[in-house]
Amino acid sequence: MLKYIIFDFMGVLFKCHNLWPYLKPIFDKYNIQISPRKFNEEYRKYDIGKITEDQFWKEIGINNYISIRQEFIEEVSNSLNSFFEGLYTEYNKEVTFGGLTNMPKEWAYSFLKTSDIMDILKIIIISGEAGVKKPSSEIYQILIKKCKCDPEEILFIDDKLRNLKSAKEQGIITVYFKSEFLEKSEFIADYSINSLSEVKQIIEQLS
Repeated sequence: MLKYIIFDFMGVLFKCHNLWPYLKPIFDKYNIQISPRKFNEEYRKYDIGKITEDQFWKEIGINNYISIRQEFIEEVSNSLNSFFEGLYTEYNKEVTFGGLTNMPKEWAYSFLKTSDIMDILKIIIISGEAGVKKPSSEIYQILIKKCKCDPEEILFIDDKLRNLKSAKEQGIITVYFKSEFLEKSEFIADYSINSLSEVKQIIEQLS
């Protein structure tokens, strides 16, 4: 019996697949020159909690980041998938909703608060807090432990097959959220969807 539905953030819960395209126009607006390579290099440290938010911004050359950060948070938060709240309204009494993301904890919680869905997600696992990230098996073990149920009672939705492959190896039911950034992989998830509206059919099938 299905007990939990766990959503990846970027590309699933929020339509933003990649943070850089959201930040680049804001950097341009403030005439800030940052290379994608430098941004990604420092972000990889930040999203696993190896450096603080202040250190991240300073490492990419920005000392006064409050306005930039706020604009960025609002832009991403506004990309919340329109089908998500409808799913919650219809099924929150049957299953528990949660989130699992590779992201700095400060940004993740800001997205949830700004989009007003913090209270909807009862299980929240963030790489910046956990110190490990997808597709590491450790983060899925943390998920299973927090859910306090068998892994086959957890449904995990992600837009990256490498993350789903690792989740499946832990016994979790996997759903591949297809996007324009299709991956080449021999792995086949338990389910594939093009829209969160299709999750209804999966819930009904597993209930």
